[in-house]
Amino acid sequence: MDSQRNRGIVAVGMVVAAFLLISGPTLFLACQPPVSDEAIVSVQGRVLEVDGTPMANVTVRLVKTDLDVLDADWVVGHIANTDKKPFREAETDENGEFYIEFEGADANSGNQLWAAYFVAYVLHPDDPDSHLAVASDSFQFSNQSLARTIPDLQFWDIPLGGVVVDDAFVTVSFDASPEAPANGRYILHVEGTEWTAEVAGTSYQLPLTALEPCINPVADDQAVCEPKTEHRLQIISLAEGIRYRSAWHSFTGENPRGLGLWYRNPEDNTSGRTCSGKVLFDLNDGKFSGTNSVQVLDQGMTAEEFRCIIIDLQQDVQLEEVFLHNAAVWFHKDARIKFLISAAAEPTEADWTEVSQVNGADNVYPMFNVHLDAIDTPARHIRIEFVDIGDKPFWQRIGEISVYATPLLAN
Repeated sequence: MDSQRNRGIVAVGMVVAAFLLISGPTLFLACQPPVSDEAIVSVQGRVLEVDGTPMANVTVRLVKTDLDVLDADWVVGHIANTDKKPFREAETDENGEFYIEFEGADANSGNQLWAAYFVAYVLHPDDPDSHLAVASDSFQFSNQSLARTIPDLQFWDIPLGGVVVDDAFVTVSFDASPEAPANGRYILHVEGTEWTAEVAGTSYQLPLTALEPCINPVADDQAVCEPKTEHRLQIISLAEGIRYRSAWHSFTGENPRGLGLWYRNPEDNTSGRTCSGKVLFDLNDGKFSGTNSVQVLDQGMTAEEFRCIIIDLQQDVQLEEVFLHNAAVWFHKDARIKFLISAAAEPTEADWTEVSQVNGADNVYPMFNVHLDAIDTPARHIRIEFVDIGDKPFWQRIGEISVYATPLLAN
């Protein structure tokens, strides 16, 4: 089980870091030995427009990481997303081609024990700070591979009219990326939120009620909510060995429920608990941000114990919608995630009623979202837990829990 769990953690880190900027690297044991100092290394390639024609006079940036032990996918996401300091840059010629050359000593990691990872990507000509609107590739050099020719860095975008907002959903439609992933793995991310979802096919519907509701919410006063109407989203394609990212796309939409969310008691920073210990989280601060991800207070708690979360809503309510945003889950086909509610002030096992269940699969879910519609039974507590056969599943992270509900006033 330890080896399976470790593989699951690595896989979660690889994908989640690329889009949510987690703070730690994943292990990658097949590091290349250092390159000879006197060697000359080079990287070359070509930049193409969306239609496949060469793109001249755009900047290709090469970024080097000095972190010691990394996974290639983690490098692509973490470095290309956050580090805007160039190691080397070059402009494309009239054929869209570029060439970068430097000494072998500069191809090694900071401690000189092995070759460093590099990421090549193109700065967007209209918005250099939004450089993810194109493909990127990661690679190492070695004494046996001093020259790298990387795949075409072709721009990829959502077509005009590809984002449609109606009374209930944001519907996104897009064309396959230039080098489409074999299993159709596309990722949608809504900026400023915890909503990151894997897309099957080339279209996706996001409920309006999953959008960030307020510009500057006041968590202790639900009446204070300046509606947020401008949002941005992006699609990422996980193609073989290369990552395509569409430009950020702005759209207008408003969460119809506003700041109708439940928060922790301001005087109680332990608003939830696992079935064996306490956890710290805001149900939602109105910002749908990763700053409120569930954190385990008891650092001695094992991942296996972090399998069941109970939320005290602090009063009886009629549940309208419940969102579990962007959890990271180590899952398997015999596992089930059950959602249960109870109206009891101090519920026993007999007081819980199951309202929904999600079946497992042989996979790790680094971007796991659940949306529960209206539930008729009154609730004071919500319980989210794994029920399984065989190997134990567990949560890696729960990005955000938001609850829309109407209080049931006492007679």
